[in-house]
Amino acid sequence: MYQNYLLLTLLAFICHPILTTDNGYVECPNDLNDICKCSYNAVGSKIECPGADPREVISRLKNNYIHVLIIENCNIPKILPPLPAGRIRSLELSHCNLEETSFGAFALLSSELKELHLNNNQFKKFPNLGILPKLISLNLSNNSISNIESNVFSGFKSLRNLRLRNNFLQNLTSNAFNDVRKSLSVLDLRGNKISTTSSLFKKNMTSLEHLDLSLNKLTNISDFEFSGCKNLVEVRLFYNRINRFSPKAFGNETKIKQLYLGGNLLTSSHVTACKGFNELELLELSHNKVEKIPEFYGFPNVTTIKLDKNTITELKKANFKGCPNLRVLYLDGNAISKIEDDSFIGLNNLTTLGLGDNLLTKVTKKTFHGIKKLKKLNLRKNSLTNLDDDTFKEMQELSAIDMSSNDIMKVPRKLFHRLPKLDYIDLSKNRITSIETMSFDNKVANILLTENPLHCDQNMEWFMNFISSLSIRTAPMKNKEAQCVFPEKFSGKGLKEVVMTKANDTITRSIAQLNSPPVAGAGAGVLRNLLPPGSAGLPMMSQSLQSMPVIGALSRILPGVREATAKEDIWRSLFGNKIRNSDHLNSAIEEFVNPITRMATGDALPSDVESLVQAVPKMVVHAAAEENLSTGKNFNISSLPPNVLEHLLNGGSIPGVDKHVMDDLIVKNFNRIIGTIEKLKNGTISEDEAAKIIPPFKSLPQSIVKKFVSGDDIKFIDEYGVDLIRNYYLERLPIDFDESSEDNEEDDEKKNYLFKSAFAKKMYKLLPKGYNVSKIPKNVLETIVSGGVPNFRDLPLDLQEYLKEHSSDLVRVFESENKPIEELMSKLPNFDKSHLDRVETYDISKLSANVVDQKERSSWKETVFYATLTLLAIISFFAICYITYLAVRIYHGKYPPKKKDDEQQRGNRSVLPGVVFTPNHHSTPRGVLNSARQRFSVERFERQ
Repeated sequence: MYQNYLLLTLLAFICHPILTTDNGYVECPNDLNDICKCSYNAVGSKIECPGADPREVISRLKNNYIHVLIIENCNIPKILPPLPAGRIRSLELSHCNLEETSFGAFALLSSELKELHLNNNQFKKFPNLGILPKLISLNLSNNSISNIESNVFSGFKSLRNLRLRNNFLQNLTSNAFNDVRKSLSVLDLRGNKISTTSSLFKKNMTSLEHLDLSLNKLTNISDFEFSGCKNLVEVRLFYNRINRFSPKAFGNETKIKQLYLGGNLLTSSHVTACKGFNELELLELSHNKVEKIPEFYGFPNVTTIKLDKNTITELKKANFKGCPNLRVLYLDGNAISKIEDDSFIGLNNLTTLGLGDNLLTKVTKKTFHGIKKLKKLNLRKNSLTNLDDDTFKEMQELSAIDMSSNDIMKVPRKLFHRLPKLDYIDLSKNRITSIETMSFDNKVANILLTENPLHCDQNMEWFMNFISSLSIRTAPMKNKEAQCVFPEKFSGKGLKEVVMTKANDTITRSIAQLNSPPVAGAGAGVLRNLLPPGSAGLPMMSQSLQSMPVIGALSRILPGVREATAKEDIWRSLFGNKIRNSDHLNSAIEEFVNPITRMATGDALPSDVESLVQAVPKMVVHAAAEENLSTGKNFNISSLPPNVLEHLLNGGSIPGVDKHVMDDLIVKNFNRIIGTIEKLKNGTISEDEAAKIIPPFKSLPQSIVKKFVSGDDIKFIDEYGVDLIRNYYLERLPIDFDESSEDNEEDDEKKNYLFKSAFAKKMYKLLPKGYNVSKIPKNVLETIVSGGVPNFRDLPLDLQEYLKEHSSDLVRVFESENKPIEELMSKLPNFDKSHLDRVETYDISKLSANVVDQKERSSWKETVFYATLTLLAIISFFAICYITYLAVRIYHGKYPPKKKDDEQQRGNRSVLPGVVFTPNHHSTPRGVLNSARQRFSVERFERQ
């Protein structure tokens, strides 16, 4: 496969230089730029020439090999004349008002033509296309063809993909596809007027795998109707008028994996009678007349069942015991009013359950007994009023639950306890007035409460602090947050907005309360009054303090105010580490330190709180005035907690600081950031110097991050500034998180604060190391950040090529996150998807000739693989035998064989025997004696 890619690339470069333009297109061959747009990808060249004359285009292409040529709204007669010779793999002539084709219209293209698209024309009968021996895909959809005569496919012996959807075909003869019945793999007859198949599919069509007969007028599926199609994988029969369905329609056994029967008139008895669907994975029965849950003993391996929009009224005990492998079950849109205990018993693998739009008034713990692996539960649009504390207790894997559009008035305090993976709760459109204290023991990122009569009083204080401190979303994205209806002064305000409003009111009340004489311990009491009511003693106390930056700073440095360095500590906590001597600034600090010192020592005066509040904006103003003169840190927005910064950037204010003063500071801060980035681009400052001024990405709130990524308008910054800041951050995003260790999750969260969802992280990690993220279009980044599936066609060409080479990793990401592979296929660029060998899509509307062609290549690869494996096994066998033979010979002393030279040396009497000398052999008497003996022996041997 990759050799083919390389060959195509070399041919393109040899035949014509390819010059990529700014819009992603390339220079067209033979000066076709005046009428065509050309592109190039992994498969080859693609040329689009809307409104052109095909004869002129093909003539000018001459001998250039073109992978795809598309001409819409052709400038050509209604009777297609013969086309010039050319080397074109795929030709599309659509919306050209063609009615007929002349004899030999495609004869000069037959040597290379594999795909022919004549859809959206005016053909009233099957056109005479001549002999096209290499054609594998033919598309005649959206014409007016009413009949298929015999022998019309005699010239297409290799045809595998035939599309005839949205024509006027009525009755098909039994010989209609005789010439291609052994090669045809995909047959699309959707949207015609077929009422009977006339034994067409009883014949031996062993290659047919995908059949679409939906949106026709079929009423009866009789015995063995499709018995000749023994290798069918997908059958679509939805939206016909089928009221009789034979259990033996596909023979005694079938290989079908996806069966679509929705939009017909079938009942539960039709389904119960079915047998032999041992390989079926998806059964679609929505929009039928099913009145009760059928028995599914004929579908032992089914993983997805769709029974939505039927007339089912109740679920009985162990209704689904016939399908133990079921993972997805949709029962939405029925009339279910009762679910017996243990109705779902035996569904140990169920992960998704849809019970929305029914008539349920109550669900209990026993309702969901046995489905411990459930992840997604839909209960919206029912009549639920009360729920028990332990309703969802068994479902430890639950991540999303939708209970919107019910009549729930109260949420039990422990309903969502001990559900560690819960991330999404939709309680919108109910009658909830408040959420009890400690109703959540873990952070839930989404708690949707819109269109509820929320009372933002003391009973809701805990919950409002909870969502504010943890940045929890209370409304769908791009919608306003959940709003209060009571009391009147908070009516129409969002929950987080009420928290900030109450903080302002709290300071005002604190000032009024200090009209009494001071008493011991007054300082601590004043500080408590400065905090939001109801926040004391809560688990998120530190977050509540941080939501008011001035108070947070005070609480951190209050234990040290008795010391002489209190002034410096306060200043460092609020504005930075370096202090510049300034009369105005020191005066403001003095005004701030004196009252806070008296408050800490218990000697507070009634006017101290008012003096304290008035001193804060003075310090802020004078700090800003000293900005250009000071060598220390300026006021930096990153010092603010993300939720407070989000509040300010959305037009809010901080208690005790004048709004205009704070707005002016933020504007100046962003201007300084923009100026720093410009200097960095010009090379006048270093990265380290810029990092001291530009706040890290993790200090920005998530909503502002998304605005930067998508290029949306942000208050205080113009479009140029947003684009500059966006590119700065995107160019410096790290791709360094490690998912192999759970211990590093917290560190990864800090490093990779942009892509917080698991899917976004994995998508981001697919990028080449060091890739400039700013090259990715804004809409693609925004989709990835929000956890969605982007349109890969919008990516830069270099990144498309990279993803093609790593497509197996891309597929693994989709599979690991339960993202539909069909969604990936629909958004991939136009390169050959055949190398996605892990993708088994059965959607007939998305299959292409490339996918069909891939099966032949896969079969060839499989043959080569097993042949190679067999050869290696034979070689290994002989190698083992030879090694065993050698081992036996060595054991018996027959190997290695003795050399002739050695034998000759033994027979040569003139050769002296070797005399062995040991080190220092003369150093002892015994050594001397041995040497003498050896000399004597040598002399005697020579005499002999």
